[in-house]
Amino acid sequence: MNLQSREYWENNKPADMWASNCPLCSEKENLMYETLHWKVLQNKYPILGLAHHLMAVPKKHILLAKEIPDEVFLDYKNIEIFMSEFYKNQDYFTFMRESIHGRSLEHIHYHFLPGQIWYKDLENMLWKQGF
Repeated sequence: MNLQSREYWENNKPADMWASNCPLCSEKENLMYETLHWKVLQNKYPILGLAHHLMAVPKKHILLAKEIPDEVFLDYKNIEIFMSEFYKNQDYFTFMRESIHGRSLEHIHYHFLPGQIWYKDLENMLWKQGF
């Protein structure tokens, strides 16, 4: 897997990366797990350079969490089971941005980070990066 910095992403992201050219819809290189409605990807541009920064992405292009169909939402339980096994029952953080303003991508995605990150460090870093 080819991992780059968040700075690299900010400096090199495609100009048109919305629904018509969504990098999450077409991403297969960093696929770690999938269900009927979701795929889990290793983030190519991980926060703090963390190798275990994963993302859960609906296979169908969805803009906001409130637009997730019931059957897709119910299938999300399988993502949490996978994450629990992946992180070996250690603490992990999960977060997403529901608003459109400041997002790096239009496609909704949930971030998963290993729990050894101190919350305040993560909060400060996310604030600086516009999350």
